[in-house]
Parts: sequence; structure tokens; C-alpha cells
Amino acid sequence: MPTVKKKFIFFLFLYTLLAFYTSAYAPIFESTEARYAEIAREMIQTENYIEPHFNGIKHFHKPPLTYWFIASGMKIFGINNFGARFFGIIASIITIVFTVKLAKFFIREEERYYAAYVLSSSILFLAVSRIAATDIYLTMFAVVSQYYYFKQIYSRKDTKNSILIGIFLGLGFITKGPIIFLFTLLPFLVMKFFDYHFRRVFSLKDVILSTISFIVISLPWYFMVILKNPDLLNYFLKVQTIERVTTNRFNREKPFYFFFGTIFIATLPYSILIITKIKQLFSNYKSHITLIIYIVTPFIIFSIAKSKLHSYLTPLTPIMSILVLKLYTEYCKPIFNKIVLYFITLLTITFFMASFFTKELRFNPTIIILSLISIAFVILSRKKIETHLFSYNLGLIIVIIFNIVYYSSSIFQDRLMGFENMVNSANIIDPDRKLEALCYKRDLPSTSFYRNKLTVMAFGSPRETQFEKDNNYKKYYIQTEDEMESFIKSNSSFFLFTRGALNEFKDKYKLDCEEKYIQRDYSLSLCTSR
Repeated sequence: MPTVKKKFIFFLFLYTLLAFYTSAYAPIFESTEARYAEIAREMIQTENYIEPHFNGIKHFHKPPLTYWFIASGMKIFGINNFGARFFGIIASIITIVFTVKLAKFFIREEERYYAAYVLSSSILFLAVSRIAATDIYLTMFAVVSQYYYFKQIYSRKDTKNSILIGIFLGLGFITKGPIIFLFTLLPFLVMKFFDYHFRRVFSLKDVILSTISFIVISLPWYFMVILKNPDLLNYFLKVQTIERVTTNRFNREKPFYFFFGTIFIATLPYSILIITKIKQLFSNYKSHITLIIYIVTPFIIFSIAKSKLHSYLTPLTPIMSILVLKLYTEYCKPIFNKIVLYFITLLTITFFMASFFTKELRFNPTIIILSLISIAFVILSRKKIETHLFSYNLGLIIVIIFNIVYYSSSIFQDRLMGFENMVNSANIIDPDRKLEALCYKRDLPSTSFYRNKLTVMAFGSPRETQFEKDNNYKKYYIQTEDEMESFIKSNSSFFLFTRGALNEFKDKYKLDCEEKYIQRDYSLSLCTSR
């Protein structure tokens, strides 16, 4: 047992080290991550932590806790990639730890640590843990809440559990609203029909204390912001809750089977094994019923809802990892491990060779070192090929490979949706940020983030301005030709960010624009009056 725990501590150390290191290099990606980072930056700049603003306009799509976390990281480490992602990585570490704690209710004590390795093998979890957005924080609060629910159900009943459940549900509520209940309260209620352990779990005192804890944590911000913006309550209930679920208002409608692919990818490579053993899973479902209900209940709700994104399922990854581990230990075959090992070996060698033969990666020390470490674990994995302990080495290898890819995004960002290099080229020309920047027919919040100054968005995506009490926001949000002409007259020189519309812009407004940076079909130009 001590050896197993030491391995877990080493794994967590390596995971943390690689996550912090690579997150400092990878650019803030458009558009979700850049939007969250920019909102947090504006909180710091304006010192208004109650009303989130996005490019100068009030933005109430989400409650503020994620913005507060991101802003806190940037207050400590500066307005940069690392600062924006710091607390998200901490949240992912806490999620891993509580997944291990949660696993003890379902699998043998000596095997529960392996749930962390299965979770860390999930590409969905790894990817979301690096994105400065709500989902990794929601995942953390969901798994911590689940832990205290199960502690109350399967261990000693304690009023402290009820209070902690209320606190963490409240934190989840000011992270992403009522969606926290889909992963916690709703499956708990459903389980009452299947397992007597879930009945009469909480006394009236427990329920009252849990409710009070929830209200104290979750509602003060809502009260404050609604008092300042009276129409906001209807907006939260109608637009951000009902319409997000029942309509395609946010252009995220996908077919009902969309999340089946997400589940498959999120649990690779184990999902391949599980599909081959699906008959055994259904024939023995009673031994897995709790885990199944906690996965299937929110999965059905998300599948029915109109709005769908892969990241919505991230809070399911801890509980899925526990179920996958149970199935893996029951049905693991050496041939499966061998196939996975051969594939991982090929992938690792590919990265190692790429560091020598790819122009951008040639002799990159980080890529070479991580590839060699991964190869070392591949060799060690051969000794574990006959047992489910193979998952420890597999988790390490996948974490390393993911970080190689993630780190490489800083090198290949000109081919991706990361614009740090492009914006920094403007900062080199204008280090004091005296010139204004204009995004034409394209919203790029990372320009404001990396400029550390609001960029004017012209003829971009429509914004919700019903909560603005004056017209100050219009100088950063151009929607008419008169406003565009006024901006040009006020700025004899300015930076222009656009996508494939540079010639149109120059001809239309009679300006001289010199391209300073080209990134795919995006460009940065310095424009001056003729």
C-alpha cells in the first residue's frame, strides 16, 4: 500500500510540473479561453468584480466565480498565459485527488489510486484542465460534492457532510448556475428508486443546514447584481437557462447522439475494451448501478438539450473513470494492454523523430526530453503488461504525450487559433499602447488580453447591450458606418486585425494599411490616413 501511494504522489508531482510548465507557453486560444481571460483582465483593470464586462460591455452569460479565479491567478502571476490558467490547473489537481477519495466507495482500497490514472488518461479532462473557462471548476465542485454525498450515504452520517455539500453546491452554482445539480442532486434523487442506502440519508436538520450553506455561498452575488440590473433575473431564467436548453439561440445545436462520440473519446483507450464487453456490463449492471445512474442521468439531459459542447460532459469524467477502472480490472486482457502499448510506443517515437526532422521542432529540448521520458515509461510498461497495474504507466505516458502536443501549440500557434505572436508584434511596434487597435468583421478577445487594453470591435458578433445605461460602450463596439467614420477621424494611425477583409477595408475607407504580421488568413496591419 505505501508503494501504491508513493506512485500516486509521484504521478501527481509530474502531472503538476508538466501542467504548470506547458501552460506558460501555450497561447490563450480563441474564442472561449480568450473571452474568459479578457473578462477577468477587465475585472482587474476596472476593479469591478461584481459585474463582468467583456470588451467594455456587461456580460452575464455566466456567474462570476470562474472570472474571480482567473483574475486571482493574474493578480499573482501577471496578465499572461500562466496567470490565467493557474487556478484551473489547481482545480484539476483537486479533482484528481477527490476522484481517488470518491473511488474508495466503489473499488478496493489498494486499487482506488488507479482511478486517478484512468482520469488523467482522458483527453477530454486533460484538454479542459488547460482551458481558462468554467468547466474544470465545475468538475472540481461536482466531484467534491459527490464525495460528501457518498460519505454521508456509505460511511458515518455527519451533519458536517451536509454543510459541506451545501457549500460546494453553492460554489458550483456561482460557477455555472443550476447545472451543478445535474451531477449531484438529480442522480442522488434518482438513486432513491434503486438503492435503499439513498433513502432517509439526511435529517430535517441536515437539509436545513445544507440549504442555508448553499444560500449563503451562492445567492449574495445574484442579489447584488440583480439590484443593480433589475432585468437580470428574467435574463438568467429565460435566456441563460430555458432558451439555452430548448433553443438554438447560442448556435450550439447538435443531434441527440452528439455526446456518444464524446463519451467514447473521453474514455479512450478503455472505451474500446468496454464496447467489446458491453454484454457483460448489462448482465451485471446491478453491481455498477450507482455509477451508471450518476453518468446516465446527466447524459440524457444533455442529449435532449439543444445546446451541446464536448466540454459539457467534463464533470462526468471522474465518475466515469471509476466505472471504467472497475470494468477494466474485471475484464482486462493482456492482449488489450499489448495493443495499447504498441500504439503508444509508435506515437512516442513519432514525437521523438519529429523533434529532429520537423523544421519548427528541430532539436527542441523540451520535446526531446519529454519524448525520452515517455519512451522510458513505455519500456517499464512491458513489465506490467499482464495486469491492470499497466494503467499507472499508461496514465503517465498519456499525460506526457498530451503535454508534448500542448507545448507544441506554442510553436505552431500561427497555424492555430492562438494569436499571441501576432498581437505581440503590435506591442513591439507600440510598446506604450498609445495606438488604438481595431478588429474588423471579426471578434478576437485575445487582442485585448495581450494588448492589456480594449480593442475596438467593428461589425463583429452581435452583443447584448440591454444592461448598458449609457453609450460609453459604443466606442469599443462599432455597428454603424457613422461610428466607423468617427473612429477613423479620431485615430490618424491604428492597428487593424482582420480576416481576409484587408483590401475591402482599405478601399472602403481610403486608408493606407501596411501588413505587419500574417497568420493564415488573419492579418495585422498598421493603418494611416491617406
